[in-house]
Amino acid sequence: HRKGLKQNMKMLFVLPAVLPLIAVDAGSSVMSIPFIGTIEWGLIYPLVLLPVGLLFVSNVVNMLAGTNGLSAGMSMIASFYLGVFAWINGEIIATVIAWSLTASLLAFMYYNFYPASVLPGDSLTYLCGAAMFSAMVIGNMEKFGVFLFIPWITEFFLKLRSGFKAHSWGILNKDGSLSPQHERTYSLTHPLMRKGLNENQITLTVVAVEIVIGAIGLLLFTTIL
Repeated sequence: HRKGLKQNMKMLFVLPAVLPLIAVDAGSSVMSIPFIGTIEWGLIYPLVLLPVGLLFVSNVVNMLAGTNGLSAGMSMIASFYLGVFAWINGEIIATVIAWSLTASLLAFMYYNFYPASVLPGDSLTYLCGAAMFSAMVIGNMEKFGVFLFIPWITEFFLKLRSGFKAHSWGILNKDGSLSPQHERTYSLTHPLMRKGLNENQITLTVVAVEIVIGAIGLLLFTTIL
């Protein structure tokens, strides 16, 4: 049993991170939405869309966790691809933000990879979400960012099914494998647990999925879209 700040309080504490983005007028209030067209959001963009986007991204990063190296590994891969995409498009500031996070997480993974001696906690997952969101906005690569976040978005809807009460981590079995705490699938980790995978294998599998998604995204958004 854990004690500390309530989840909604921790969620709101990340909001001040959006103030520098508003101050420097980061991003573009003009958006091209498929099947709808171009929309000019005006003041709605900095005052509503940026805070809501920051809250969503930082919190979905926090949802997909529970095994050694999972949240840090996923964020490391996603931030690496964000940096590559920003570099290709000449967005140097966004590249620096994204790759700074990548390098920091790479160092952290030395202690966090299975078997972990240090766990990230909510403070790191919220940081990762805020940093990646900042890179997306400053680099004007929101569409690519949404594509990269397919696993996290999927995790959000899975957790939504449980009323955000389900856990991604499992119950340790004698053979080293994990079993989900729930009969239904409420996390991307649950089907892997039912396959009899251990903690290390679950982390590597989900991270590998993000590597593939990032590679496909680069191909799509740099050559086709």
